[in-house]
Amino acid sequence: DAGKYTLTVKDSKNAAVYTEEATVSGNGGHFYYITTKASETAQNAGKGTYKNAAFVAGDYTFSITDASSNVVLSGSFTIA
Repeated sequence: DAGKYTLTVKDSKNAAVYTEEATVSGNGGHFYYITTKASETAQNAGKGTYKNAAFVAGDYTFSITDASSNVVLSGSFTIA
């Protein structure tokens, strides 16, 4: 649905290490693309520790919430 959505990535200590907001103008799909190997010359669009730095090895969780803080998608990933 149309609205504002926020991607939040947290590390294994439950600290937010990356956030990115998007405004979706209509119904249909939306995606976030982040690189886990960001740098000063290849930055992610959001904010946080990994805007311009490569993710360190470890376990991470992510969630996408709507403007009312409802979780619309969540999951986890590991950087080896």
